[in-house]
Amino acid sequence: SKRARIVLNQDIAEGDTTFYDALKGTIIMTGDVVVTQEQGEIFADYLKVFTNLGVAELQGNVRTKQN
Repeated sequence: SKRARIVLNQDIAEGDTTFYDALKGTIIMTGDVVVTQEQGEIFADYLKVFTNLGVAELQGNVRTKQN
């Protein structure tokens, strides 16, 4: 099945579902979330991006893998 993908500056986030709320300035991604960064990957169940602040929050079974 196809996974959702968003690009945030240098980071790429992928997950099973994505919801964008323009009024709140948030992107919510759920389901086997993987955030790929220059220094490695972060895995979680849930990602919330505050687009106006440039900040993200990861929850649920969060783990990292360094390059």
